[in-house]
Amino acid sequence: MKAKILKAARKIFGQYGFHGTTTRMIASEVGIDISTLHYHWGEKGDLYEAVVLDIHDDLRKKLVEVEGIIHGRPLAERMEIAIDEMTGFLFDHPEISNLILFRYFGKTRHKSA
Repeated sequence: MKAKILKAARKIFGQYGFHGTTTRMIASEVGIDISTLHYHWGEKGDLYEAVVLDIHDDLRKKLVEVEGIIHGRPLAERMEIAIDEMTGFLFDHPEISNLILFRYFGKTRHKSA
């Protein structure tokens, strides 16, 4: 259940940012009662931090993968492959780009972000 909630939270936070998201929206996306969400994740800030850490882990894994692909190639080729790989990854996971934009360029920021 925690994984389902985390996946839904990534989607909803990615669409609306921290301040535009409610725990009710996330619970509704999963199809659970809000008390179930709070049982598994506590407060909205706790869930948001878990989403940020989850995204960080996904980005790190992708960067390690890309590093393995480009290792030993000429610089121009490494740059082209890295840009293509990361751009494709971000298009496949739009919530990542959106959360980065919300987090760093939004007018308001969640204090623990």
